[in-house]
Amino acid sequence: MPDYSDFEYHRVQRILYRAARNLAVFTVVLSPWLFGSADQWAYLFVSLLAGTSFGVFLLSKIFFPERRVVASTSTLLLIALLLVMVVQVIPLPSALVRLVNPLSVESIEARDVLFDQMQDSIAIDGNKFGLQFYFLSSVVMETRMALMLCVSYLGIFLVLANTVRSWKHVQEISTWILVSCFLLAVLALVHKFSGIEPKKIFWFHMPRYPGDVMGPFTNRNHFAFFMLMAFGMSLGLFSAKLVRLRHESAEDWREKIAWLDPRLASQAVLVGFAMCVFGASIFLSLSRGAILSTILAGGVMWCFVAKYEGGRKGNMFFWGLVILFGVFVAWMGWEPVVARLGTLAHEVKDPLANTRAVATRDTLLVFMDHWIFGCGFGCFKYVFPFYQGTALGPGIYLHAHNDWAQLLAEGGLLSMVLLVTALIYYYRTLMRHYPHAIRRARRYVLGSMLGVCAVMLHSFLDYSLHKPANAFMLAAVCGLMIATVHMSAVLQLERDTRSKTSRRVPTKGSWSMKERVIPFICLVTLIVVMVTGISSLRQAVAFERFNYAVKLVDKLEDKDHLARTVAMAMTEVDIIADCDLCMPKMLREVASDLVRWSLNEGIDIDTRGMIAERAAKLSAKAVHLAPTDYINWIWLGRSQIVVGEWDNAFKCLKRARVLRPYGLDVNLLDYNE
Repeated sequence: MPDYSDFEYHRVQRILYRAARNLAVFTVVLSPWLFGSADQWAYLFVSLLAGTSFGVFLLSKIFFPERRVVASTSTLLLIALLLVMVVQVIPLPSALVRLVNPLSVESIEARDVLFDQMQDSIAIDGNKFGLQFYFLSSVVMETRMALMLCVSYLGIFLVLANTVRSWKHVQEISTWILVSCFLLAVLALVHKFSGIEPKKIFWFHMPRYPGDVMGPFTNRNHFAFFMLMAFGMSLGLFSAKLVRLRHESAEDWREKIAWLDPRLASQAVLVGFAMCVFGASIFLSLSRGAILSTILAGGVMWCFVAKYEGGRKGNMFFWGLVILFGVFVAWMGWEPVVARLGTLAHEVKDPLANTRAVATRDTLLVFMDHWIFGCGFGCFKYVFPFYQGTALGPGIYLHAHNDWAQLLAEGGLLSMVLLVTALIYYYRTLMRHYPHAIRRARRYVLGSMLGVCAVMLHSFLDYSLHKPANAFMLAAVCGLMIATVHMSAVLQLERDTRSKTSRRVPTKGSWSMKERVIPFICLVTLIVVMVTGISSLRQAVAFERFNYAVKLVDKLEDKDHLARTVAMAMTEVDIIADCDLCMPKMLREVASDLVRWSLNEGIDIDTRGMIAERAAKLSAKAVHLAPTDYINWIWLGRSQIVVGEWDNAFKCLKRARVLRPYGLDVNLLDYNE
C-alpha cells in the first residue's frame, strides 16, 4: 500500500467513504418527505437505507482500520445503551424479571391462566405460541423495533462523523439538507395559510392519527422541532460564509468585490434568507415549547460566544441577527405568535392544569416501578394506561410528551446515566478540538450547537424525538459538528507541525487483527438486524395494502367486487400474521377491522365466519405479545363475541378493566371505538 498522511487515504477507502456518506445524506433528506417517517413502512425503509450506509462504513473499517473512530468514548457509551436494549429482549428467569418488572410477569401469568381457560374455544384452540419466557421488556417486539431504529440513528452519526474529510464535504452536505428543509418550510407555510385540507399532509395525505398538521408532520411541535435543527445548521453555515468574506476582504481592497461574487456573497444571502424562513416557521408554527427553547438556547449560546469567542463584532452580529429575525417574523405576522405566548400565563399559575405536566408526573410513576432497566424501549403506550390518572381523562397516550421522562420509564436509570454520560463526553470532545479549529469551522459549530441545545430543551416538553425524521436529523447535525471541528483541528495542527516533525506513516502490517474483528462483529450484527427489518417492511407494506382494502370495502356496493376485495385483503392478513416481528398494535388494528367485517351483511356468511375466526386468532396473538395493553384484551373479547364465546368475552373484559386507566368505562359492544 502506498504511503499516505492522515487526510490522504487509499482510493478504495475514499470510494467506500463517499458511498456511505452520500447514502447517509440521502436518508436524512428523504426521511421527512415520507410524512415524517412516522408510519412503520416509512421508518423501516429509511432505517434500511441508514443500515446500508452504516454497513458500507463498517466494511471500510474492516479493510482500512488505521483510523480511530471519532468520539470513540461517546460511541462506546451509546453502544452500551444499545446493549441495554438487547438485555431487555433476552429470556431471563422469572424471579429476576419479577424484581425489576413485576407488571410484566404478573400480566404474563394472568394471560396464561386465561388462555388455559379458553383453550377449548374454536377461536384460539391450539393457539399456543411456544415456550414461556420472561423478559425485562413488557413488549419484546416493540423493543426490537426500537433497537433497530436506534442502530440506524447511531449509524448516521458515525458515518457523518468519520467520513466528512474536508470543509467542502461540510458545505455540500449542509447545502443538500438545507435546500430540502427550505422546501419543506415553504410548503408548510403555504399549506398553513391556504386553509385548504388542514388535516391532510400537503393537501393529499390523510395520516392515521391526524392532529394539528404542519409540514410533513401530524403535529406542529414536531415540525418546529425539525426546523430548530435546520435553523441552527443554517445559522452556522451563514456565519461561516461571512467569516470567509471578511477574511478575503481584509487582505486587499480588490477582494472587497467578493461581496458581488455570486459564488460567495450570493450564497451567503441565500443561506441567510433560508435561515430567516426557518426561524419564522418556528414562530409561526405557534409551538410554545419550540419558541421558548429557541429563546433560551439563544441566551445560552450568547454566553458561550462571550466566553469562547468574545469581541465587539461577535456581539454586534448576535444582536443584528436578533433584530433581523424579529423584523422578519413581524412581517410574516406577529399577532398570533404574541397571542399564543400569552397563554403561558395560565400555565405558570397552575402548572398541573397542563396535561403535559400531569403526563410527566404519571410517567415518573412508571419509572419508580421500573427504575433499574425500565419497562422496555417502545413499550410506553402498553404500560402507561395502568398508571394513567384521572386528571388525564380517557385519552390514549402513545408517548409521555417528555422525551427525558419517557427515557427513564422505558430504559430506567441505567439508560439515562449512559446517555447523559455519552453527551458529556461528546461535549468534551467537541471542546477539546474547538480552540484548534479554523474560524469558519468554529462558527459553523456554534450555529449548529444552538439548534442542538434548543431541541434538548424542547424534549422536556414534547416527544418529537420519537418521530424518526427528527431523530435522523439530530444524528446528522451531531455527526457534522464533531466532524467539522475534528477535521479542522487536525488539519490545523498538521500544518503547524509539518515542518517541525516527521510523522511515521502507518503500514498495512502494523494493523492488529482486533481492529478488524470489532467492525466485523458489528457488521454481522447489523446484517442480522437488517434481514429482520426487511421481513418487517414486507409486513408493513402488506398492512398498508390491507388498509386500502378496508377503505374500499366501506365504499363498495357490488357484491362480486366486494368479495374480490375481501379475498385480496385476507391474503395481506396472512402476510401480516406470518411475519416473525409481528407488532401487537398492528395485529390489533387488523383484528378490529376483521371484527367489523364479520358483522357486515354485505359479505357472504361463510366468508364472515372465516373472518371472525381469523380475527379471534389475531387478537389472541396481539394479547400474547402485549398482555399489559387493556385495548388488546377488549378486542379479544369482542372477537370472542362474534364467534359466540360469550364466557370468554367476559373474562377478557374483566382483565381489561384491571389494566384500564383509572375511572375509564370500557365495554365490548362499541365496535367503532
